Amino acid sequence: RVKVMEKPLKKVEIPLKVEDITIPWFEDLLKKYGYSSADPDYKVTTFGYENSKVPMQMLFGNIHHIITNIKRTSPEGEDKVESLGLLLKMRPLAPLPRELTDDLNTFQRELLIYERFLPSIEKEMGVKVSPTFLLGHKEGESFLILTRDVTQEGFKLKNSQKQMSLQDYEDFVKFLASYHAAGHILDLEEPPATYLEPLGKKLKCRGEFSEAMRKWTSQLTKVLREMFCQNPAIEHLHSTCCLDPEQSLFHSYDSCNPAFLTYIQGDTSTNNILYKSQTDAPTEWRFLNWHLTRRSIGPLEFLYFMYGNTDTEFRCKYMSLLEELYYRKYIRCLQDYDEGILNNCNYSFDKFECECRKLPSFCLSVAIQLTVWRQYPDKGVFTSLIDGQPFDKSLYRKIMAILKEIGPETAEDNELETSPITNTSASLPTP
Repeated sequence: RVKVMEKPLKKVEIPLKVEDITIPWFEDLLKKYGYSSADPDYKVTTFGYENSKVPMQMLFGNIHHIITNIKRTSPEGEDKVESLGLLLKMRPLAPLPRELTDDLNTFQRELLIYERFLPSIEKEMGVKVSPTFLLGHKEGESFLILTRDVTQEGFKLKNSQKQMSLQDYEDFVKFLASYHAAGHILDLEEPPATYLEPLGKKLKCRGEFSEAMRKWTSQLTKVLREMFCQNPAIEHLHSTCCLDPEQSLFHSYDSCNPAFLTYIQGDTSTNNILYKSQTDAPTEWRFLNWHLTRRSIGPLEFLYFMYGNTDTEFRCKYMSLLEELYYRKYIRCLQDYDEGILNNCNYSFDKFECECRKLPSFCLSVAIQLTVWRQYPDKGVFTSLIDGQPFDKSLYRKIMAILKEIGPETAEDNELETSPITNTSASLPTP
């Protein structure tokens, strides 16, 4: 069985004062969910997006991030510092955009899923989950707290030294399907717009954001074509990353339509797909932090798990089998709740499989964009915002291998004769 969390962490470091904002209620809120006060041995790191050059600045311009780290002794006796808590403080200086309000709705939705559905899922699947998202309001300010850094730690095998079996993968895929079905059922009963009262007046920025994204994807496509020397496999990537953002990302903001729709958080998933491991070998179990997604997150999370924890040979053998297993489990959970759901959503296996084939290309396009975003004029090179690594041939080959795996069978793996960033400085996209 895949074990999510053997037992809750016993200690949490609590910053009582950050940027002259006293939050003594933070400790009480954590205690409510089984956490306790901690040693004074901790450090706090703050960072923000105010000066970011990526499109996400339009969503995150009004928040601060505060990461709380803890010191923990591993079973091997080694001291490790791990990120445990993440506190997001919304500045009350200006009304929040609807997009950011929706992000808060998503966090609150996750907590509702934990409280209502996970006990039965845990019992059936033999796993144990603790809440990852807490939402609080105090003295006119709103706070969002992540009690675990799921992106970096997440789900792991009980003994990570043992080789993962096919049964392990099947168990975890079924757990994902049960979890996602619970989220979809919750959407049907309580549409996302009802989870939170609006935190501010709705700003008329959606159209501006959509237009910026449209220009960004258009310019990014030109850069990609230059970088990859018209490689045939890029046509598959190109057709995916140039979807109309207004149609593909924003059309359900003002709708309670329960139809299945996947939203994409490209940066975190591609970070793990491309940069987490230096080889193509399986790594630890990971679970994505879905703070930019809305309903029906199944296909992307399924792919995130597969690409983060399997190698190419394993995916060639078992990808189709696990896709079908996920889909059958997902549909069965919905049918057990209400057979009428499937009549309304028209979600076939072909549609699910199609999403699974398209999404990696979109994620990879974001990874490529992040890789070439920042230029250091004194060095004349582009460096990844993710981990500071320059965009080199080895990363290019890894990207092309994945594109070839998910793209057309006729794709050719052309060698890169020159640096892919030589002639792209004038074409870099700016939102």
